[in-house]
Amino acid sequence: MKKGPVNMTAALRDMRLKEGTWHISKSFNRLRTYMKKPMPKDEKGLAFVGSYIGDDELFDDLEDLKKGQDMVPAIKKAMKRLRIKEEVNEARKLLVKDFRMVIKIAIKHINDMQSAIKDIENYKKGLSNHPDVMDILKNANEDVNEAKRIRPIKGLWTPKQMYTQVARTKKAAFELRQHADFIFQMDADVGPSMSRNSGLYMNVYDKMTSALDQFDQAIKEAEKIKHPD
Repeated sequence: MKKGPVNMTAALRDMRLKEGTWHISKSFNRLRTYMKKPMPKDEKGLAFVGSYIGDDELFDDLEDLKKGQDMVPAIKKAMKRLRIKEEVNEARKLLVKDFRMVIKIAIKHINDMQSAIKDIENYKKGLSNHPDVMDILKNANEDVNEAKRIRPIKGLWTPKQMYTQVARTKKAAFELRQHADFIFQMDADVGPSMSRNSGLYMNVYDKMTSALDQFDQAIKEAEKIKHPD
């Protein structure tokens, strides 16, 4: 049975975790691009804004606007209050397509950083010097090196090895949450921009974050465990 249209205003309101500001995006490039022109208020536009700035006062202001009224002044007001710069130099930000390629290459050469760097340079000259790229390559190799150091002793794992594994699991959960947040941000603008293709993953994102919240709680409990010997 085909579902009816999603009320984005209500959906975003339901996602609020606490009063005040509940979400600030790490990048505002696309939002800034749209703000160069009037942004008429509609359900898709509200979802788009919410993927970048989740703030009660902002959405109170937006809800006071009539349908079709320009949202840009209210967004600018919120950005000023939240100290989000309207114009920043993000030339050194890693592009999504480059990020995906770097991850693919890092996995292919998971224990061979030099080969990974060579492939990255063949893909795009100078990209291997990007600080985010170097972090990805270092993390990939550190994980492998750490895994090599952890070995059972006389058939038993040591408490120190268990603590290390809990820490590694916590790191993996954090990275998984970042991927889930990226799904949420992408969902606000699945092309063509502001079309009916956007806003289809909100329920999925809700379930992901709910599961991750439980996982984070379990990690906290695991971190409290202390072995007697």
